[in-house]
Amino acid sequence: MNNINFKKLQTGHIPTLAQSITLIESSLEADKIQANNLINKCSRLNRQSYRICISGAPGAGKSTFINCLLKKFIKENLKIAVLAIDPSSDESKGSILGDKTRMNISSNQKNIYVRPSPSKGELGGVSKKTRETIILCETAGFDIVIVETTGVGQTEYIAKQMTDFFILLTIPNSGDYLQAIKKGILEITDLIVINKIDNIPENEIQREKNYYYQTKKTKKYNFEKIQTCSSINGLGINSIYKILHENHISQKINGDLTQNRLNQIKYWVNKSIKENLINKFYNKKNIHREIEEIIENIKNKSANVEDLSKEIVNKYLK
Repeated sequence: MNNINFKKLQTGHIPTLAQSITLIESSLEADKIQANNLINKCSRLNRQSYRICISGAPGAGKSTFINCLLKKFIKENLKIAVLAIDPSSDESKGSILGDKTRMNISSNQKNIYVRPSPSKGELGGVSKKTRETIILCETAGFDIVIVETTGVGQTEYIAKQMTDFFILLTIPNSGDYLQAIKKGILEITDLIVINKIDNIPENEIQREKNYYYQTKKTKKYNFEKIQTCSSINGLGINSIYKILHENHISQKINGDLTQNRLNQIKYWVNKSIKENLINKFYNKKNIHREIEEIIENIKNKSANVEDLSKEIVNKYLK
């Protein structure tokens, strides 16, 4: 791929940003080296945005909800990037949903950039290069970066480790709260939004809120933790926007934003070390043959899994 014009990227030149994201998503070895150098240059600038993750089961109305928020953000003359993570085709590894088409009104605004990316089977509802894409968007001068994930799962923890505020979007009478409890999603959620409350009786809405009140026991917040809205008619969006705006200011003033970034750096450093150790181990000569021998020994009951696993790890990773 052609070299990236870094000065253009810094000025927010959208074609250069798009080219940069394509570069870091590339699996070619030559592109990986160039991408790594680019991210290093971006990291030294240390530009920071307010990073928001919006997660929810399919059908929760994430794209429409984001569209409502975008209309509020652009009134404040803010630049917003939306990273819409699509499920991937198992065969092509390409995006299926095409969120950009569902955000066609907002993506026509000059201060809004929407980038759909395939998840490529990654856990956490985020693509492997989502974190680097956020860094590129920050380098391009975006004030807000919204990450829309493919759904709710325990591994959404990964998405939490690259954002500052986590919104769980649910709908009434869906049983979403049961799935959220089972998968531990409530533990990382900053705000629960019950969407699509149009024509839902007030007693049913209150019952839905009560489910979360009974299960959500975390630190105290200076805002109502469970909100309701209708993305179709904009009901409740003002309150949610106010929470996001005030929380961003609060995080900057009390140092939470800086601490959050530090915690994220620690997470990604450790994650990268583990991945490199695993790659180094499995790239050792004869390793796959020896693993097959271990499996055969275990099958013949001549040794146990734990002992043989430790033996081969100690042999190759001294």
